[in-house]
Amino acid sequence: CSSDLFGREATPGQIRAALAAGWKRWAEYLNEVESPWPAKVEAMRTAVELYRRVEDSTPAAQADRALAIGELGEWLLFQSGSAGAAERLGELQEAARVLTEACGILAGLDRAGTLPAGISAYTGWYGSYLATVNAKLAGLTVAAR
Repeated sequence: CSSDLFGREATPGQIRAALAAGWKRWAEYLNEVESPWPAKVEAMRTAVELYRRVEDSTPAAQADRALAIGELGEWLLFQSGSAGAAERLGELQEAARVLTEACGILAGLDRAGTLPAGISAYTGWYGSYLATVNAKLAGLTVAAR
């Protein structure tokens, strides 16, 4: 990698972090131009997978990872509204998993007193989305009986 990008020889973790951030920006761009949900969700899934492989345990890196994961959960919730019944269940289950993961990361940072400024609101938002997902999953379970 060019030293212009990182100021020295880039580590694999720095490269993955830069790729993850780029994929997240791409997903957000797709959201801005109102691309179809599947394209937006796939781009965010790619960003999340890259963030998960970044070996940086600093609070800022953990917060970046949590925000991408939470945004994926949010988008899966929104996408599930236009999905068929079989797809809806899978999307809601995935949304529940990733929103739980994002909330856990943010709660851990908060407990440690290392939650970056301006991030605390996301804990509430993702918790609210998780409650909505769980209510929808419960509704699907009741309807299936």
